[in-house]
Amino acid sequence: MSNAEQWLARMTLKQKLGQMICVRAGGYDKEVLEGLRRGEVGSIGSVFFKKSLTGLHSLVDKVNEYMEAAAVPLLLFSDGEQGIRRHMQAGTTFPSMMALGATFSRNWLTGWGGRSVGRLEQ
Repeated sequence: MSNAEQWLARMTLKQKLGQMICVRAGGYDKEVLEGLRRGEVGSIGSVFFKKSLTGLHSLVDKVNEYMEAAAVPLLLFSDGEQGIRRHMQAGTTFPSMMALGATFSRNWLTGWGGRSVGRLEQ
């Protein structure tokens, strides 16, 4: 049995539902942390939008705080199609999807864009 299957077997229905419903982190830190500890929250979005996060280190610290509080494996997401630079003092700002479509370039995401994100991750 895989690690994911083992987790799913141990999780309650409430915890599984908590992972399916994504809550917004920005502005609701106390409530999010309480929900994580109770196992009612298992999916968090908009972590990048928190105004208190000024760079990658503060983002990593906040994500680690959420992960330590979580009763079950935590799922994270962010609506960052233009990159995280739009929300933080780090990374690259990418052109809008409309601008990219106008270039008719099939290689943008696997080429320049992918390499830019990869450098940020290292």
